[in-house]
Amino acid sequence: MTMPTVARLCYCPVRVDGGGVTMSAARLNGYRHSLVVAALVLWPDVGRAGGFETEYPDNGARALGRAGAFVAKSDDGSAIYYNPAGLTRGTGGALYVSANLMSYQASFQPDDRKVSLGNRLVSVHFEEAEQDVPVFVAPFLSYRFDFEGLPDFDFAAGVYGPAANGDREWPDQWRPTGATDDLGADAVARVEGNRQRTLVPNGLIVVAKPAQIFPTASVAYRVSPTLSIGLSLQNSIVIAKISQGSGGAYPGQAILEVVDLFAPTGVFGLQWAPLPFLELGLSARPPIYVEAKGKATLRKYAECGAPGVDGSCANGAPGAAFGEPWPLSGELNLRNADGSANDGVTMSFVNPTWVRLGARFVDRDGQGQERFDVELDYIFEQSSLHRHYALDFDASHVNLPASEGVGTTLPMPDLKDLRRYQDTHAVRLGGDLAVIPGRAFVRAGLGYETGVSPPAYTHLDFPGTDRLTAAMGLGYRFDLVELDLGFSFSRFAPRQVSNSDVRLVDVQTLDREKWEVVGNGGFEANYYVMGLSSHWSF
Repeated sequence: MTMPTVARLCYCPVRVDGGGVTMSAARLNGYRHSLVVAALVLWPDVGRAGGFETEYPDNGARALGRAGAFVAKSDDGSAIYYNPAGLTRGTGGALYVSANLMSYQASFQPDDRKVSLGNRLVSVHFEEAEQDVPVFVAPFLSYRFDFEGLPDFDFAAGVYGPAANGDREWPDQWRPTGATDDLGADAVARVEGNRQRTLVPNGLIVVAKPAQIFPTASVAYRVSPTLSIGLSLQNSIVIAKISQGSGGAYPGQAILEVVDLFAPTGVFGLQWAPLPFLELGLSARPPIYVEAKGKATLRKYAECGAPGVDGSCANGAPGAAFGEPWPLSGELNLRNADGSANDGVTMSFVNPTWVRLGARFVDRDGQGQERFDVELDYIFEQSSLHRHYALDFDASHVNLPASEGVGTTLPMPDLKDLRRYQDTHAVRLGGDLAVIPGRAFVRAGLGYETGVSPPAYTHLDFPGTDRLTAAMGLGYRFDLVELDLGFSFSRFAPRQVSNSDVRLVDVQTLDREKWEVVGNGGFEANYYVMGLSSHWSF
């Protein structure tokens, strides 16, 4: 956006002036454009943006304060993501710098583990587990520009990540707090120090640090004074570190570090004002097929509470004290058929298709200044395309147990970490009120979205239940700078799962039905998000 002019105050979905600048200004803007585009390419911190998509509404403080009801308005630098047709609302050059600070608060109360001991059934009780990363920062950077010789076209370049948390850390195992038998008697002494009875590795997620980055180049075209179309061409870059527990006779943890540097995609957008007080918006993106390659490390848990430096346990060494974690010690080696080491792995998944539709009612004064607007959006995400994470290991065998040389080897199967996501539907309602027309604004919004995860596949990597969001924000326009501040709170519906199909992988058997179920329990999650955006006009 630029400083208030008669053209801007119209707030039609397209620019209504000629779009030209003087020759000297055009040359000066060209130098600025080059410097800003270079900064976009070299900006070093964007790799921290990431996560699976739209866990909260949404990128950018202005949209955040409206609970994401922004596809028809879409009038700042975030248009390259929301609706690239919105680029035609501005004139000249404009640098957009934004960041969301989010606090993701989540917990999981595991159900008891049942252990048969002779003629008694012992229930091992566990402590509630909590997410352990207090704040995550997600930046968004873009630069919009135009050319004197192309008055009906507008361009932009930018880089951003999804509206999601890209840093999750959970306990690697559930911590036992007590044990009782089926008569109600204390049974801690009957299970203490026994790894098979007390160790339950976190088979949902231990660490998830997925960074998904979208370098973007956009163009928008003013078809008529009331109609604009736009296109953002993008590349999806994924850099991820993920760890997850495994079970069986050799319980442990799988750690994946993978990268996918090229997965092309794009966003199409349209804005149309059929009436002076009514504006419509549409944007859509096709699915993204990610194939990230890297290395896998399989670590195992020690057989005692305090293994030696080399990971070994002396004969008779005691197990972990009740309530204390079992330590990781040593690796399970991945090998080719000829015995050579091979830790290569490929992780494949699909980002969903999404479509956004919006209708905006706008009230303006006699000078064309907006007094208030109300927008209603509908968002569809075809998340059912994401059935699982496919894990294809380059190695043909895994060495059991980990030791020098080749021990007992078993075939290393390719795995599917099941999700079976459902398509989601969201409704967002939000708007702005001009406190000082053309200068100061307050805004608010509400949103609701259906859950992506079926109960049996509820996980800890992404909150998957129905979500309700409340948001508010404010903005102020100086002559050359616009500042926006937004806040939102998202509450995910609590879920108690009793029919989970989330299981601990056991490389010793390919029969998934024999793997231990670890996803039963109570899930809760909230998001607190604050966004700060600045828009600098040149």
